[in-house]
Amino acid sequence: MLRAAPLMQAGRRDEATFWFYAGQLRWRSRLNASPTSDLTGEPALFSSLFETLGPPVNGWAFGDIPKLQRTIDNVLLWDVRYPDPSLDPAVHKRMRAGLTALRSQIGREADMIRVERASRGLENR
Repeated sequence: MLRAAPLMQAGRRDEATFWFYAGQLRWRSRLNASPTSDLTGEPALFSSLFETLGPPVNGWAFGDIPKLQRTIDNVLLWDVRYPDPSLDPAVHKRMRAGLTALRSQIGREADMIRVERASRGLENR
């Protein structure tokens, strides 16, 4: 996820979107495999990064729903090609399923997303 910020600043928004979602997938898998009552550690850091990086990345990404869906597909392919053996396989499978469900949801809601973005003055590409 940390790769997203400098890529966004450099105008490499599509790459930023990829790394934001790839990082999110892996980090969610890690956090969900080891839930902790200490919300000041990794969960707080993840939340902070998500709240900081998410709006600019998603502001860009949701402007082109088909491209965002392809990016999610590429994240899932990358994840298979470069597995992280430190992740709990069952938990990671659930997180992958969640990302796949998000991909499907944004496809179903694409028209509504475009209308909402237009009403807020955001670009639809």
